[in-house]
Parts: sequence; structure tokens; C-alpha cells
Amino acid sequence: MLFFYDTKNDDENVCVKFVDNDKINVDNIRIFVAYLDKYDISHGIIICKNEPSIQVLKEIDSLSLFFEIFNSNQLNIDKASHSI
Repeated sequence: MLFFYDTKNDDENVCVKFVDNDKINVDNIRIFVAYLDKYDISHGIIICKNEPSIQVLKEIDSLSLFFEIFNSNQLNIDKASHSI
């Protein structure tokens, strides 16, 4: 699943990919990066179910574009105990 966010600044578009697989691998990263390159998107975000492997993190570190990866558990908020 992909979501796009078109910023008011033409130099930056953001694409968020939710990975449904239990594990994310280097091939998933390379395919996503190829997609970002094809559509000239400068900021990629991947949200995955489990922690990425060391190989995946090394692949991300080698990229020239702004790239972030999150575990879906990091994004969960307990609404009952959360306050602003």
C-alpha cells in the first residue's frame, strides 16, 4: 500500500509504503527506491511489521535520498494513557 504527500515545495514529495510481509528485505528496499526514482520522489518512508535486518539498514544507509523506516509498533499510541 502506498500513500503520497505532495508538499507545497515542488522539490519535495513524500511516499509512504506499508509493508504487509512479516519481514522486509533488501529487495523490497531496492524495488521501492526504483519506484521513488521513477517518479522523482525525494523522500521515502517504509512502515513494516517487524524490525528490519542489519542488511536492510545498511542498504538504507547507502541511499542518496532521504529515507526512513519505522516499525509499526513504534507508531502505536495508547489513547487511554496519552495526553497532549
